[in-house]
Amino acid sequence: MHKRTYLSIFTVLLALLPCFATGTPPHALPNQNSGAQAESRIPRFLIEDLSPTEWRAEHERTRASLGDETYLALRKSEIDQKMRSSNDVLNDMIKAGQWKFPPVGNDVKPDRIGFGDGRVFDVGIKHGVPDYITDAMYATYGVGAGARSVPEEWLEFEVPIEKLKEEREQREKERQEALEMENTKILDGRYSVRDIDMGCFLNLESS
Repeated sequence: MHKRTYLSIFTVLLALLPCFATGTPPHALPNQNSGAQAESRIPRFLIEDLSPTEWRAEHERTRASLGDETYLALRKSEIDQKMRSSNDVLNDMIKAGQWKFPPVGNDVKPDRIGFGDGRVFDVGIKHGVPDYITDAMYATYGVGAGARSVPEEWLEFEVPIEKLKEEREQREKERQEALEMENTKILDGRYSVRDIDMGCFLNLESS
């Protein structure tokens, strides 16, 4: 599954989180037709209309016929199409004011700053960096300064290359584990477009 799919999934899940947590959407659509119009733009696949028994039979028949590799490609393609379309619809709804999020404060800042040569520095009280150094780092970041020109007192807060490498390897390991888990669920028939329900934010009642 490529990067856009992961971004789409993250965006949609972020939007649906209030639904899962409370059972109700944070805001209603302006009118009842909006949800139907949005839903019509999201592809619907034949397997979504099968009963559980019919789906199990279809899953086993298709997997046996295509083989695991081709079967995975088929189901992932369906999931990707649905998630990309859902993400596009959600973005359009946000732009049209049909779906609103709570305001996000502009005081949220990263706790690391990277420079063009690949060097990375911790910032913020979380890492024990004094406020005056943190403020100086934020002020310097983005104005074209290179890591070679940083003050000597910043150097103790540089993240070691070995640690950055370990973190990258850990992220890759977690990504691979998640991918393997997803593949297993698809091959078991436990994950498909049948399990992606966008109705939480599409079929809302007007306020």
